[in-house]
Amino acid sequence: MGKAVVVKRVKHNDIPRLFKKVAERSERAGAGYGVERAMVYVPVDTGKLRHSIKVIDNDSFGSNVRYSGYVETGTFRTRAQPYMEPAARDVAEAMPKIIRKEFKRWAFG
Repeated sequence: MGKAVVVKRVKHNDIPRLFKKVAERSERAGAGYGVERAMVYVPVDTGKLRHSIKVIDNDSFGSNVRYSGYVETGTFRTRAQPYMEPAARDVAEAMPKIIRKEFKRWAFG
């Protein structure tokens, strides 16, 4: 037997609230994906920087380690080792898929 499809009935005045909910979930999921991708790209010496990468305010990600910006952009003594920028690019690329997934999760339970 195939899987039953149930479509939720929505009043027209509920639509903005529901889209906001889907957008918020998508932002959270995108930030989580950003953390995963940044952990792949980050250079590891002691592991402190890698373990500091977290979701911030449910819709963004970053690190609170003092030297994280120096690693990302480099200094006059060290070369740049970007890890946040490539992770952010990956998130931007994945967002349409993440939004579809969150919308399907809402629409079909």
